[in-house]
This record gives sequence, C-alpha cells and structure tokens, in this order.
Amino acid sequence: MPTPAEVFPPKRPAPPAAPAQRLAAPAQRLAAG
Repeated sequence: MPTPAEVFPPKRPAPPAAPAQRLAAPAQRLAAG
C-alpha cells in the first residue's frame, strides 16, 4: 500500500490562486482604509 505521504503529498503553493490572492489583499486593504 502507498504511504499517506504518497497518496496526499505535502501541499505546495497553489499556482493559479496565489497571484489572485496577492492582488486581492491590497485591494481589500484599500477598501477597508
């Protein structure tokens, strides 16, 4: 049987979501301010 690490490998930074989150965070700060 494969080990849990093989079935569920350590999560890496999500490629598509990360840039969107980086852009969203400053926008939220501007909106809050």
